[in-house]
Amino acid sequence: VYKQSALNTTDVSDTTGNQASLAAALTSGGLGNEATFYFDDYGYVVYMADVTEELHYMLITGVDNVTTTGFESLRVKGVLEDGTQVTVNVAKVNGKAPGASGYTAPGKDTVVSFKVNADGNYELSSAVVASSNVSGNISKNNPAIAGGTANNDTIFVIKEGDTYTVYTGIANAPGVNTATGYAVKDSNGIVKVVFVTAGTVEG
Repeated sequence: VYKQSALNTTDVSDTTGNQASLAAALTSGGLGNEATFYFDDYGYVVYMADVTEELHYMLITGVDNVTTTGFESLRVKGVLEDGTQVTVNVAKVNGKAPGASGYTAPGKDTVVSFKVNADGNYELSSAVVASSNVSGNISKNNPAIAGGTANNDTIFVIKEGDTYTVYTGIANAPGVNTATGYAVKDSNGIVKVVFVTAGTVEG
């Protein structure tokens, strides 16, 4: 329950970048499904912003897409950022359940973001900011990867034999000769995650 004066309080939403009243933001779609509200000592809203959900990524390595009417389902194999290899049931892709209008199954060797719903099933999104192919040598301590810039927070998921080894930061990741894989970059070109699926690890 908000005080009437709170509804007239001017705020700055970091998702819209403009000023709007609390009531307008709640009714116009300026905020998402979850938001954080900041109150002053008198209980008035002084600022609000969308809750930003940390994205987690999966490299899809196998797809079982059942399209038989009445039996539609999707299971995928994939590699997560922590190097875990999983086989999971998928409830939705880009908000669409298997068999629904507009549903499209993801392809093998693509990177998606994901979350796990209350039933333990995965919900995938292909709306990754940028997923670029990695091709060539990855040099140790060289931040230039796939047209982006890696840093000390970049996660390297490197296939070695049948398993994946994870390194955090360019100072800790080994060089990889003739590497192939995929790099996820944010809107500023910073490389968030690198999945290396083939190559010769140095050292």
